[in-house]
Amino acid sequence: MRALRCSIIRGVAGLRMASSVLDEMKEQMLRRSKEDQKKIGDLRKKHGHEKLCDATIDAVYGGMRGITGLVYEPSLLDSAE
Repeated sequence: MRALRCSIIRGVAGLRMASSVLDEMKEQMLRRSKEDQKKIGDLRKKHGHEKLCDATIDAVYGGMRGITGLVYEPSLLDSAE
């Protein structure tokens, strides 16, 4: 019985830790999202009319309607870390 109780307590403590990690990740993602929105907005204002191929930058960031494509934003993390 005691082992079960200790196991439950450890599980709850682990969930609390995971919850705080998730909250921190959400905050970082929201912050990055706001930064990226500004960059994308500037990109669209300056170059939105320019053709990439059969699509323009506005078409890519404006919903991909009528085109086949993928917006890829690579990670800037060091692969060795």
